[in-house]
Amino acid sequence: MKFLEKLFSKRQRSQYDGENAVLVQAMEELARKNDPENLKKMYEALLTSRLLVPTPELPCKELDGNVELQLVFINGQQGKLTPVFTDIEALRNYDPNTPCLSVAARPFFEFVSNRRDNQGVAIFQGVVINPPSIRKLVRIFGLIPRTELEVLARGLVPAGKVGGLVPCAIPAAGAGGLIHPLNETLPSAVAEALRKSAVSVPEVATLYVFLLEHTHGSPQLTVGVGFDTKVTKERVQLIVQTLWKDVAPSLTELKTLDFVAMNGQIAAQAESAGDKIYQRL
Repeated sequence: MKFLEKLFSKRQRSQYDGENAVLVQAMEELARKNDPENLKKMYEALLTSRLLVPTPELPCKELDGNVELQLVFINGQQGKLTPVFTDIEALRNYDPNTPCLSVAARPFFEFVSNRRDNQGVAIFQGVVINPPSIRKLVRIFGLIPRTELEVLARGLVPAGKVGGLVPCAIPAAGAGGLIHPLNETLPSAVAEALRKSAVSVPEVATLYVFLLEHTHGSPQLTVGVGFDTKVTKERVQLIVQTLWKDVAPSLTELKTLDFVAMNGQIAAQAESAGDKIYQRL
């Protein structure tokens, strides 16, 4: 996520105290200091916010589950982007006449992520928050690229390095690690949650559980994720976040649970020493 600050004064920063005041403040803090902590705070505020979405046909009103959004778009370097606004002042500064809808952020991100053309290609490559007008800049504005948009659509917070999609740590396959059998039984609730989650992800072929010994530190309980097709690094990270989100409520008896994408040496070791808990039929 990239934010830009245009020499706002402290007085200008404190002017907005509306519904999304926490989000606006978090965006300003991120613009001043772009680090993982501020990025996480901004995403957390964003997921619980309601955003104003300009639409060419519908008047301003609350969005219910039966309304089909008609979105406008902006042509950016990344492709088509759709704009949203934190408040009515930011929207009116951009376009004084456009109608809008008030939309909960997460379902909106899910809706945008799922929009595809007749060939199945994603229509939007990101969301722009508070795009500026030629008049003046009244709010911090920023771009959420598609990789982060897909994570937000699942109610997750993209974490780790700034501007990147880095979920739970995924060790490099075979890099300084050895696989050992479990020295304890995986709780049945955890195994079941992992299996149910894997069913919903078509690329996941197998799940193994084992202890992975790293170069430094003691062996850690690890879930190996096997794929039956070529998967991009970004998609692997999104899949791991999906598995983690679904299993997290069941981790009452465990202190930690790591994930690793299996290929090559690590896959062979997992099949030999690990416990298979899922196999796609």
